[in-house]
Amino acid sequence: MTTARRPDSPLFEQAMRLRAEGLFSLPAVVARAREAGPVFWRDVAALAPYERSAVARPTHVLDFLGQLTRRLAPGSVLDPYATSPLPLAAVAEAVPGARLVAAAADPAVRDIGAALTPSADWSLDPEALFERTQGQTFDVVLLSPPLGMRARPAQLPALPALSRPELADYALLRSLDRAAPGGRIIYHCADNLFWGGEGQVLAACAERGWHLTAAISVDRGFWPTTSLQSSIAVFEAQPTEQLFVARLDERTATAALVANLLARRPDTVNFHLGLLTDRSYRSWQTLVVQRELADAFRADELIALATVGRLRAVTLRANRDYEPPDNAVFVPGIGMGDVTTYPPTYEGRSGYRLLEVQLDPDRARAEYVAALLSSPIGKRLREVSSRGSTLPHVDLAALSSVRIPLPSLIAQQEAIAAAGHLASMEATVERLRSDLWRRPEKAKRVVEQLEQAARLDPVRRWLESMPYPLASVLQRYVALRDPEARVQSLVNFFEAMAQFGCAVLLSVFRADDVLFQQVQADLAKAAPPGRQLFDRADFGLWRNLGTTLAKNVRRLAGDKEHQEAFEAASGPAGVLIERLADKRFWALLDRARVVRNQRSHGGVVSPEQLSGWLSGLESLLSDVEQALGTAFEDVDLALAAEGRYRHGLYTYHQAERLRGPSAIFQQFEVQTRQPLESDHLTFVSRDAAVSPVLHLVPLVRVGPTPRSANNACYFFESRQGGAISYVSYHFEGEPRVELHDDDLEDLARQVAGQPDAPA
Repeated sequence: MTTARRPDSPLFEQAMRLRAEGLFSLPAVVARAREAGPVFWRDVAALAPYERSAVARPTHVLDFLGQLTRRLAPGSVLDPYATSPLPLAAVAEAVPGARLVAAAADPAVRDIGAALTPSADWSLDPEALFERTQGQTFDVVLLSPPLGMRARPAQLPALPALSRPELADYALLRSLDRAAPGGRIIYHCADNLFWGGEGQVLAACAERGWHLTAAISVDRGFWPTTSLQSSIAVFEAQPTEQLFVARLDERTATAALVANLLARRPDTVNFHLGLLTDRSYRSWQTLVVQRELADAFRADELIALATVGRLRAVTLRANRDYEPPDNAVFVPGIGMGDVTTYPPTYEGRSGYRLLEVQLDPDRARAEYVAALLSSPIGKRLREVSSRGSTLPHVDLAALSSVRIPLPSLIAQQEAIAAAGHLASMEATVERLRSDLWRRPEKAKRVVEQLEQAARLDPVRRWLESMPYPLASVLQRYVALRDPEARVQSLVNFFEAMAQFGCAVLLSVFRADDVLFQQVQADLAKAAPPGRQLFDRADFGLWRNLGTTLAKNVRRLAGDKEHQEAFEAASGPAGVLIERLADKRFWALLDRARVVRNQRSHGGVVSPEQLSGWLSGLESLLSDVEQALGTAFEDVDLALAAEGRYRHGLYTYHQAERLRGPSAIFQQFEVQTRQPLESDHLTFVSRDAAVSPVLHLVPLVRVGPTPRSANNACYFFESRQGGAISYVSYHFEGEPRVELHDDDLEDLARQVAGQPDAPA
């Protein structure tokens, strides 16, 4: 950024002297030095950055302007809105015989400019200069107007209908009729020229006969006053089919770049010195990332999102339902968070803005696009297309021009499956790591399990580690091949997962009367209007109840007054409860609820629609597995029958561990300080010699059926007239049973705030 001091220049000597006198300012230094002899722009360019002066411009920018104008050889140059005297000074040195006319609203810029270019006609009023030069044209119009300043009301009629009209836009449009028909406008601008206002400024220039033909991205173009990304935009009266783009920094071979620019010649060796691209160009960084993407995927062509999807802005509100469309992805409007195939759960007071892209199902799968845009290179692609340096913003115009590799649907599906396999392996590794440090003496066995797991189907790996009530449901998906049956099995699994999650969280509150009183009113409100909570079950009920329970878990677990009681009530299932209370877990399950509703309310389903649902639900399996992580590793779901009580301990020698899809349960010994009820599910610790317990509320039941000795799992369905109906998702021999369950009746009365039934 610096230039060596010229030995014959008095500028640096005067700078040191005035600084010692406490009178230092760049205009005063230049004026004092001018009295002693000529002042050169390179010396000012070298000194200005150290003084944090707004007139500073990097030498590589000034050299480029000088070499470009030397090749153009203009007879006249206009700089109507100068914020620095240095660009005109560099041009004056390159074309010493040209007529130079300039104006600056800042007296310091005018004074330094007059000292550096005494042959130029300098004035202090840009508006007066425009009036004075009415009817005149110049071979080159040099522009570097103020950045970030709003246009004044008097200037607005000259601007397109922009949401934030800037003075820089006004200066550009005002200068168009001062450029000679065969001349050029050379505009050093912020990169938002290419995308701000959805390209309205460029369109307004084109309407008036001036077309963007080149964009030279500049490294640290306005340093040290701002790190804003900037470019030198070149406008000509003759439009071009493609845009010439390049990159300029202090290492650039400027002469080669200028030659390529004037010849509109791409550089085949170093694309930084010249490249021809289409007019969707937004910034150099975006272009480079897109080239990296094309190289990484070996794709000859990248596809803009706007060509494969319908984009719109969506604002989520806590009190407003939003039903997402099929095959859509959701991009955060602010920040670089993950792109998802579902809208996030939002509980804030103000709206939450995101961008919805409903993709053409014949060309793109939502899971593929979401995963790609959430990957490191996808985030870079979004970031370079964003605006805002502190907190990046992505708008519809930016997102619509983002280009991605889009292979065939079969290849996309294979990528989705591979991503799911990797995600499942990550969750498996997390579980095995937990096992390793629980039993370090069995390290060799953990390594063997890892090797075995790598060869298994992802779902089968997870099946073996989850509680039987869930594994028994998911097992049907593994066993069946018909796509319709597999979709139904996965929907059943996610609904069972939601119900099981509700049962676990509700069990914590039921374990402590004080905690239950804290949440009772919220639980009653979770029921649909006109119904009590346990009148009839459906996916929507479990979703509402689950989010209500999770919200209260987060509230009370962090409340010092209730924290100790909450930890005691959680028993051995603290990690599981923490995972089930995460907002993300319920947002994931809600994606399956949406598919269920679409299937219930639709007519004939096409094979393509069925394939899309199946793909989405399979991807959801990996997401839910990762969300739960090691939640089931520290606990066992147990059934206990006969036991004995001695020295304050209850010992069950033949308790059954309900883990994996098999209905033949492994027996193990459990010792507790609380009795375990026969036929009721209980969570116990896997490793503690004396285990704490968490009794599961009877929304889920496991055991022989009234007509069969086989073990089966049943989930609560409805409660009417004293009979309680349970449904099984896997046991075809007896898919539904009716029982009289006093425990569930008591729970229903507690939730409704009714008194207990008489003994």
